[in-house]
Amino acid sequence: MKKIFIICMSLYYFISIWGQDQILKYEVNNVGELQYNITEAREKDVKYVNLLSMEASLRTDKWWKNGSFDIAFWSIGRTFSHNIANDFLTFSNIEEDNFWLVCSKFGYHQTFGDFSLFAGIRNMNLDYFNSPYSSFFTNSSAGIFPTISINYSVPNYPLGAIGLHTEYTKGVINVKNSYYNNLDNVNKALIFNFKFNPKKYGFVNITQFAYMPLDGFYAAGVVLDKLPEESLRYSLYMLAEQSILQTDKQELGIVAQLGYAPRKSNECYLYYGVGVVMNNLFGRKGRDTVGLNAFRANMSQGAETALEMSYKYIITSHISIQPALHYIHREGKDDLVGLLRGSFTFGN
Repeated sequence: MKKIFIICMSLYYFISIWGQDQILKYEVNNVGELQYNITEAREKDVKYVNLLSMEASLRTDKWWKNGSFDIAFWSIGRTFSHNIANDFLTFSNIEEDNFWLVCSKFGYHQTFGDFSLFAGIRNMNLDYFNSPYSSFFTNSSAGIFPTISINYSVPNYPLGAIGLHTEYTKGVINVKNSYYNNLDNVNKALIFNFKFNPKKYGFVNITQFAYMPLDGFYAAGVVLDKLPEESLRYSLYMLAEQSILQTDKQELGIVAQLGYAPRKSNECYLYYGVGVVMNNLFGRKGRDTVGLNAFRANMSQGAETALEMSYKYIITSHISIQPALHYIHREGKDDLVGLLRGSFTFGN
């Protein structure tokens, strides 16, 4: 806690100097959640997980146009390390090993009309698998698909890797590509992971094509993974989100996910999910969301099926709460896990 306090005070001092004229944009977000395995119902298995995220972007408009220096950190803590559920997919997308501080973004971003690039440390979650309906759910597989996260050492939450991210957007069409240093044999305890040697460590590359109409999102992509002295491996994925019903108050949408990797060379070879999301359930626009999602992953060690029902209520522009219920079936065992998440955000 002392280290976190020092970080926050340092960030506040930096913001007080630069943030007055909006040269510096910043955001601090704290997410905490309680987890409880209802099936086993043991008091000692009530777990608390906390994620503190801090990010800032310093615009370079006074020196040159359309550029910024970006930095972001995560600090993660949990009350104990053992899993309270028998799952591979990980029902909580914020749970991880304890990291008092890890850099998820550190580098320079430049825009040239419809094209942009970023060079430096970057986390894959910042750019991929974060579309509106998918990111509502708390199961980690609603983010980066397990056909990628389980098989390859990608810069997945909470880690970042040195790389180059490029993006092109024209109207409703978006194309992006990210090339990262492979994290397979890199020290993951470093705050700043500046290791970059694709010849020594290998590389990960992801390319995505997306169609983004006003009421939907459709994307398809390929991930390439290469380790030294090993053959190139790949994974394909597709993601679709579509609003199917809108009234004056409510909006109903569906989401579908599909991930594939060749079974011969990958631990997780098939993943699919489907869900439904409703915004403004009680008619107050922008205040609440409810959703139901089903996931299934096929792995060499067996299959796992998971269901999630979640509800999020935005209390103020800074505070929200989100209870969720997870049903997990794996290797003949069933788990029912309850989760209560709260979030507090401030920034400019």
